[in-house]
Amino acid sequence: MIRNLRKTILVCFSLLEPERLPKCKGKDERVIRELEAVGDGGMKNAPRVSHPNQIPQGFTLIEILIVIAIIGILTAIAIPQLSAYRTRGYNKSAVADLKNVAIAQEAYYTEGQTYCSTLSVLRATPYNFFITPGVTVSIDSADSTAYTVTAAHSSGDVTYTLSGPGGLIVP
Repeated sequence: MIRNLRKTILVCFSLLEPERLPKCKGKDERVIRELEAVGDGGMKNAPRVSHPNQIPQGFTLIEILIVIAIIGILTAIAIPQLSAYRTRGYNKSAVADLKNVAIAQEAYYTEGQTYCSTLSVLRATPYNFFITPGVTVSIDSADSTAYTVTAAHSSGDVTYTLSGPGGLIVP
């Protein structure tokens, strides 16, 4: 038992500092020669054993701060662009409602040879004009020769006007 313990100690000691091996005789000397023949025992190229709870790889604080800064810069650029795109979308819905009311006005004109001055009539059957939620449409004037309609979205930034028949939509 003691002899095995001594061999274990010699083996461990030789792996750590082979040049400081003690002088031995007999069986211990044979073990030491075998250890010297092996050299470092393959320990130089062996993987390091870390603590089981320790994460072997990770990011440094500087790397994380740089990534957060880049995300912040991209967000600062993207949010105003997103707002501009949304506003343009709201404005386009007001333009679409003006085009639809122009179609309803022309359908009304084919039946009565005059343009409608009341929006509620155009919303009923058979014209079925639908107003997009958030869009305010108003008929400013209408007679037997022409009509003027305005539309704006509550989240948009432009009020559009259509003078018909066949007129252009202008902001």
